[in-house]
Amino acid sequence: MDDALNAFLRTTRDAREYKRALAVQMAGQNYAYRVISDLLQVSEPFISKWKTIYAAAGIGGLRLGHRGSESYLTVTERSEVLAWIAAQATCDLVRLQAYLVETYAVAYESNQSS
Repeated sequence: MDDALNAFLRTTRDAREYKRALAVQMAGQNYAYRVISDLLQVSEPFISKWKTIYAAAGIGGLRLGHRGSESYLTVTERSEVLAWIAAQATCDLVRLQAYLVETYAVAYESNQSS
């Protein structure tokens, strides 16, 4: 049994990463691909793909490649914004947007981005 794979299965929070690792683990335990496929609801090529990637790249290969875009604000700046919001008697989206532009020169293209 691969200790690194077991540790990854215990710690990953992403269902896709977990499914990849579990498929690799089960294949390493000589479960039939058909059984793994039925239990995990994945295709047999999925199992082969992740088993090959794991053999070549280890745990890092099972992780999701996309991690999102970089934030416009640093961790410190986000804390400052939260403190500013908390200090306001009332705060609405328009005031927050104005504060972000004036203080950090950050303007969001969409209200959903704010």
